[in-house]
Amino acid sequence: MAIRERLARQIPGVTKYQNDLAASHSIFGADFRDRGRPEEALVAFAKSIEIRQRLVGIEPTNTHYQEGLANDYSNVAELYVNSRRREEALDAFTAALEIRERLSRGEPMDTELGDDLARTYDHIGQFHHRTNPDEALAAYKRALEIREQLALEHPMNLEFAVYRAGINVNMGHLYADQLDQLQSAISSYSVGLDVLNSVLEGAPQHSIARFFARNGYSGRARAYRTLGQWDNSAADWASATEFAEGDRLNLFRVNRAIALARGNRHREAFQEANNIVVGADSSASKPSPGVLYNAATAMALASVAAFHDNDVDGSQQQFLSDKYATRAVETLQVVADQGLFSTAESREHFDQDSSLNSLRERADFQQLLEQLDMGPCCIDFSVSASLRLASSGTEVGSALSPRLR
Repeated sequence: MAIRERLARQIPGVTKYQNDLAASHSIFGADFRDRGRPEEALVAFAKSIEIRQRLVGIEPTNTHYQEGLANDYSNVAELYVNSRRREEALDAFTAALEIRERLSRGEPMDTELGDDLARTYDHIGQFHHRTNPDEALAAYKRALEIREQLALEHPMNLEFAVYRAGINVNMGHLYADQLDQLQSAISSYSVGLDVLNSVLEGAPQHSIARFFARNGYSGRARAYRTLGQWDNSAADWASATEFAEGDRLNLFRVNRAIALARGNRHREAFQEANNIVVGADSSASKPSPGVLYNAATAMALASVAAFHDNDVDGSQQQFLSDKYATRAVETLQVVADQGLFSTAESREHFDQDSSLNSLRERADFQQLLEQLDMGPCCIDFSVSASLRLASSGTEVGSALSPRLR
């Protein structure tokens, strides 16, 4: 860095030395960013931007300088997003987009420029995703248009196919979560998943394809759930588990159990939920208290489904219903002992959860209530948020496109 600073200062007319110095500042900015020092990263990128702006003014047709400037703006935008400085982030995204639009128009056959442009639109879509869905949708559609063309022109390039499918998944999230257009969401998820499954047939460990497949299946499962299409929802939760691990895997499994129970497939629902509970004692990745709570709700729902199952005789109906309900209360006792109901918020949720209504008159459930009314018996683990998230079936930290550059 010191040598480049001296050369740039002593021989200012040599643009190569200026560009080398800008590149050094940009490298330092990325290093500061990766080490969790955002303010220092912003200073470094700002120095690079200042130099590159000057170079573009000197050589306006030099695309290399413009590409570097666009990359700096993109990096700065990401830092501003992470710092919740949204207005500054949008200004930086806009600056990067203007440069990349201009470069792409000048070199329409340059796949790298097209890829950069699509990524910028995708990131702008993510930026607007939760606050301005119309702007987000417009950005995603433009990104998808570019990605589709790249994938068409380069059918052997897996990355183009995967990121095109990723935009379909992101659009599915947007349609479902922000625009309340569930059929459009399902269609978008389905298009993306078709592409991802094709990629994964030949490259089953492709990490980005697996990431998008996980989000696509879990997103479509939630959309089907909202529509009450329980069999479809259960099938997609099962597919999502193939790409998940840890507590997210358990969360997908318990959502599948709930969908099976609501779809009156009570035997499968109880088996899945009970396997999760049994895994709490043996699994390397133990289910959280919130997941165990939802396993209990799945068992309670299965109990109701079994009681009304006309395909089994009356005595079997009662036997299965009681079996499921007993295990549900036992599981609720486990999470109560773990402190799940020790806050006012979590206790209120427990008292009002309609999924448990079939249990409330049972003697064992009444005994559990008496225990809870006597006061906390355990340490407060402050897991009411876990209860709320798992109960809603919302994937914790549901991700959009990973930002690799």
